[in-house]
Amino acid sequence: MEIDPENWDEYYDAWASLDQLYDTFTNKLCLKTIEALFSSDKISEQDVAPRLALGMAKALYRIRGKPPRGLVLMLKMQVARILRQPTYFQIVCDLNAEKAQILELKSTRDQLRLVAQNGVLALGVGTSNLIARLIYDVLFPDGVAILE
Repeated sequence: MEIDPENWDEYYDAWASLDQLYDTFTNKLCLKTIEALFSSDKISEQDVAPRLALGMAKALYRIRGKPPRGLVLMLKMQVARILRQPTYFQIVCDLNAEKAQILELKSTRDQLRLVAQNGVLALGVGTSNLIARLIYDVLFPDGVAILE
């Protein structure tokens, strides 16, 4: 999403929502990802943390008319630059790997559930066959067929 004076507030809303998710996640990788997205790798004195740029946007969120140029520039330089860094690609790869592990665990859980259900079904069928055989032996001790 390109940041411009017309959509900066939507851009801020998206990033603020992501920041608020930090308190709801319990997965360590998700927490680490949000921390990495909002951390600052200071290269020079002009670089500040993305949270400061977002704080500036929050303070000016309800202004009417065009936002200050510095706000849009700050959002572009401090927040949008995160998506152009090599670490962002690593974050995406880590999240994809985590997602693959979760899907594998779900698949394994479903397979184990199916095995357990089949085991219970087989046990039920075997037990009913045994009971039927015992009843048949009691009712027909000479092995007389029912259909004769």
